[in-house]
Parts: sequence; C-alpha cells; structure tokens
Amino acid sequence: MIATGDDFCPVRMFSLLRRLVAAAGGGNPFTATYASFLGSIKLRCVLAGVTKKGIKTHSLRRGGTTALALAGVPEAMIQAHGRWSSLEYRKYICYLDSALQRRPTAMLWAARRKDGLV
Repeated sequence: MIATGDDFCPVRMFSLLRRLVAAAGGGNPFTATYASFLGSIKLRCVLAGVTKKGIKTHSLRRGGTTALALAGVPEAMIQAHGRWSSLEYRKYICYLDSALQRRPTAMLWAARRKDGLV
C-alpha cells in the first residue's frame, strides 16, 4: 500500500481497521503467513480451474498490472500503485495475442467511447 496522506489513505484506513477489530475483541485478523497465503492462492486457482504450475504470490503482481493496463488505467498510476521508480512495471504487462484477450479490451474501449471517455 502507498501512504497518500489524505483522509482516504489506504495505510491510514488499514491501521484504523486493525484498531477497530482489536477493540471489538477480535484480536489481530491479519496473521496470515506467506505459506498460508500462497496455499490460499493455489487453492483458489484450482477451484477456478487454473491448473498452471508455478503460480506464486508474485503472480498477483503481474496479473494486477496486466488487468490495470487492459482496463485503460494510466501508466503513471500503475507505476505509482506498484511502487516502481522505473519503467520496470512494463515487463509485468502481459498482452496475449488471442481473441479471448482482445474481446474484453475491445469491449472496454467500446464502453469508453460510448460514455465519451475517448
């Protein structure tokens, strides 16, 4: 998360959430270990029918970066969200040359044109 310093700062909101949960007697709900988080990701992939080997927590970084790019999020925002100080984030964007990948992108552009955004 990136601290923005404003009233909606994600770091500030996360800290507030932790305090509220602890005050309600819930203790610390954020005690996941790397192993448990990775296990959860792999289980969710299997349940979703994704059987590719080698999925790790870092896969979320690549997938998230690609999803943001395909949704038309400005590159400067992608770079800031991923905390990149260089153009390395571009290596994480995966444009597949397939109809399946082009269809959502074409639908997004069509919706943006309809709404007068492009």
